[in-house]
Amino acid sequence: MSAYADTRRNETGYTEDGDEIILQLLTASSVALGPEFVRASIRFIGWAQSAGAAAHTPLENLFYLLSLLLLRCASSDQK
Repeated sequence: MSAYADTRRNETGYTEDGDEIILQLLTASSVALGPEFVRASIRFIGWAQSAGAAAHTPLENLFYLLSLLLLRCASSDQK
């Protein structure tokens, strides 16, 4: 299950069907937009990871975990 838009880079002949690029963009954008977006992204990525766990490749799972780690580090809720 892909909860995001399909990203394709056909100019290089390389096609990316996974969630890796979208997770990178979502994580970076959320951190730039502030704490409310970070909290919302943590909830969304957690849901997307668990809802599509059976369909994710090992690389996609790594990016889900990395995104969650980065967002948790950026979260102002950490004490």
